[in-house]
Amino acid sequence: MLIISGVSILSVSEDNDDRDDDECEEDGTPKGVKKIEKVPVFILTTIFSIVAYVWMWFVISEYSGDPGVIDTWEAWVTFGFFWLLIGSAYAIDTCIAKSKVKP
Repeated sequence: MLIISGVSILSVSEDNDDRDDDECEEDGTPKGVKKIEKVPVFILTTIFSIVAYVWMWFVISEYSGDPGVIDTWEAWVTFGFFWLLIGSAYAIDTCIAKSKVKP
């Protein structure tokens, strides 16, 4: 997770920022600086990432049946976590979009 964040930060620079001055002013950031627009979704995915690492450690460790052997129920729970993440992120994103709609 930290490697992905680090590469993302390093890959943003003034050279590859193709926004014009008006877009930079609208975002409130200088050229070469990006901001996270949907912070609640970012926080959710961060929490799920940490939970995923802990879950994988549990599944692969000796605390769960055979060490290094993934049982069928563990695979299904992992698959369920994926859909829970997708559904939660979608719900949060939809709530954010609805709250920004002005009548």
